[in-house]
Amino acid sequence: MRHLVLGLVLACGLAVVQAGAAQAQLAETLDVGVSGLLLAGGSFLDEPDDKGVGGFEVAYPGFGGFGTGGGLALDVRWLGIVGLEIDVLFSEDRGSGEINDQDVKIGQDAVHVPILLKACAPLAVFRPNIFVGYEFVFVDKASAETIFTNIDAAAEDYELVTFGLGFELALPINAVDVRIPMSFRGSVNQDTPDTVEGRVVLTGNQLTYKSEWKFHTQVLLGVSYYFL
Repeated sequence: MRHLVLGLVLACGLAVVQAGAAQAQLAETLDVGVSGLLLAGGSFLDEPDDKGVGGFEVAYPGFGGFGTGGGLALDVRWLGIVGLEIDVLFSEDRGSGEINDQDVKIGQDAVHVPILLKACAPLAVFRPNIFVGYEFVFVDKASAETIFTNIDAAAEDYELVTFGLGFELALPINAVDVRIPMSFRGSVNQDTPDTVEGRVVLTGNQLTYKSEWKFHTQVLLGVSYYFL
């Protein structure tokens, strides 16, 4: 019995040592950080050639505009080379077009959640990276700003393919790991119809433009703190 207890104690001790070694090894290979980000970006819908809807030709000038926002990010790196970044970004996604010399502005506030796979260069100070991933867009209620009383806007949640490049500057602070990230992003909504018929709802003389944007561009700048 005494030998059994001694064996259990030794086994538990060995397990604790191995777990500690594994944790130390993991800490040496992984970087985990959080970021606060500011963004400026654009939202765009191009002008299709086919503007027919139910036998009628509908005014569709294409729309585009710029907005600002910000949010938070979680970044995990392995050996400083391969990374996974998940963001939660709040933005103003609105754009305008011109119909009969009058502006029509459509769009909405939205929450963007990109999940990005990154390839990074683990240099000492300046660290470039490239990335690609999938982005989920959760929209607030859309609206239209125009003098035309028969025009409105609507939007549903949609997805994007997002890609781009960026870099970070590692600040020379010995006590903490603080970095300044910057990235340039482009996104494409592959589900946007190629014809106007799929981008509007025509009910009588009421015209509703769908503001699930086909293209997004963003420039992001922030501050990151890596705690592991």
